[in-house]
Amino acid sequence: MIDALDAAGLLARFAALHPVAATGMGIHDYDGSWGEHGPAGRAARLDWCDREEGRLVAIPAVSLSPDDLCDRDLALGTIRAIRFELQEVQPEAWDALHTVSVIGGGLFPLIARGFGTAERRASDLASRLTQVPALLDAAVADLTGLPELRVPADDGAPRRGGDIPPTGTVMLPARPVSRLHTETAIAQAPGIAELAELGVTTYGEALRGPADAAIAATDRFIERLQREVLPKSSGEGRYGAALYDRALRHTLFGSHDRAAIAAKGEQEFAAVRARMISIAQRIAPEWLGDRATAALSGDRSTLVAEVLHAIGGDHCAPEEMLDRSRAETARCEAFIRKTGLVDLPKEPLEIMWTPLFLRAYARAQRIEEAAASRGATGSLSIGTMPAADSRLTLKVIGVLLLVLALTLAGALLPRL
Repeated sequence: MIDALDAAGLLARFAALHPVAATGMGIHDYDGSWGEHGPAGRAARLDWCDREEGRLVAIPAVSLSPDDLCDRDLALGTIRAIRFELQEVQPEAWDALHTVSVIGGGLFPLIARGFGTAERRASDLASRLTQVPALLDAAVADLTGLPELRVPADDGAPRRGGDIPPTGTVMLPARPVSRLHTETAIAQAPGIAELAELGVTTYGEALRGPADAAIAATDRFIERLQREVLPKSSGEGRYGAALYDRALRHTLFGSHDRAAIAAKGEQEFAAVRARMISIAQRIAPEWLGDRATAALSGDRSTLVAEVLHAIGGDHCAPEEMLDRSRAETARCEAFIRKTGLVDLPKEPLEIMWTPLFLRAYARAQRIEEAAASRGATGSLSIGTMPAADSRLTLKVIGVLLLVLALTLAGALLPRL
């Protein structure tokens, strides 16, 4: 079959410039590299965007099948979103957590995944660890904040039929270095050292030198964030309405705007709230005992809160959550396979503690296994809750894991 879009070439050229993303996609030709960073790396990525966009746009539509036309639109939307990130968001200038996430995302798969050979993964991990000190030093130098940016009013994102792109320019407000992101980076940067040490545990003392260098660089990075960056971190870390709307159009490929999403959210909130009240009224006698009669005759919002509080008291200790989650997952999986409710993938699901470098983004998350790496173990990571938020019930965990198991059918939704 002729690849009219040269999709394989596009992907290969993308991978060469975005090695960490490529690793996550299951392309392992550049697992020992971080790619070029700083102004030169940014310029190379922008040049890639321009060249690939120009090449795709130049292909006559009449020469493409309906599927190819759809694929071209998706590719163009993705390329333009990458350009938007490089030109308008520029997280490396104001978000100290960005580098922690990138480095963690580049080390973690080489330790936690089973693709290729252990020898190759260890070699690539050593290579990436060796480069961590330079990356962290450069990250501190990049944290200067962003000035006001004048950009085209047309953000380049896909638009719904009938929408006319705006003309002219708009001014995006300045973005000082975000204090929230700096503080969070200080708290989560030890996750880089944690991964470096885990690399030694996984592959042996041959990685001790690169790991120790990365650990020392992480300590220096944290100290510099505290001493140099935090005092000048005056920003809130918010996009602001103008940039947020532009980012939303790229993220959703122009399918919804902020007002439509808010309206849908209000609608869903009302429906879910009504359902919560109905369930609380039904189960109050079971959970509230002697207090149920008074609660049922009172304010409905208070009833919901009391029932949730009672349910929240039935939970495992934080240190038991991993074992309980694994047990509940096995129970759900056994039930689904026995009943034939849905087809489940053959690949096992590994449940682990959420790596420290990821905990700013979610307490629990499924780590997507790339399509190019099918057959490898998928992962669900969970993190212990702070004491004030620890009322996760076994019943809730069971329900969440059942939903997860249902979603996992076909290596989750991408296979359905």
